[in-house]
Amino acid sequence: MPDKLIATACPGEAQEFFNFYQKQLGLNARTMNLTVKQFEKEVQHLPAYFSAPTFTKNLTIPGLLIHDEEDQETLVENAISIHQSWKNSKLILTKGKGHNLKSDEVVNHVIDFIAQEHVLEVTRQKTL
Repeated sequence: MPDKLIATACPGEAQEFFNFYQKQLGLNARTMNLTVKQFEKEVQHLPAYFSAPTFTKNLTIPGLLIHDEEDQETLVENAISIHQSWKNSKLILTKGKGHNLKSDEVVNHVIDFIAQEHVLEVTRQKTL
């Protein structure tokens, strides 16, 4: 298990991908049913099983979530939902950086988070 986790522009639910591609490609219900059946055959679970908020609810390691409010590819509500279920996470919302989050500000948040956790780990080791 890692000591900490950083996630940017997080997807929330696998079902969202299926819905997106159905809409974008104009797939009918029959095609979607066959796609979901094949997916289930390959990975042994339905898309609804793959839920980031469900997976993160039992995480105890520190986490940093960064998401842009104007992300056009992944909804910001995903990051908010993950943050609400992950008790030891910090959520940073940016504005105007898009899905790729390219900015010095984001890099600095990541560096600060890593450095902060490192300081906490060093402090724990010294007190033991």
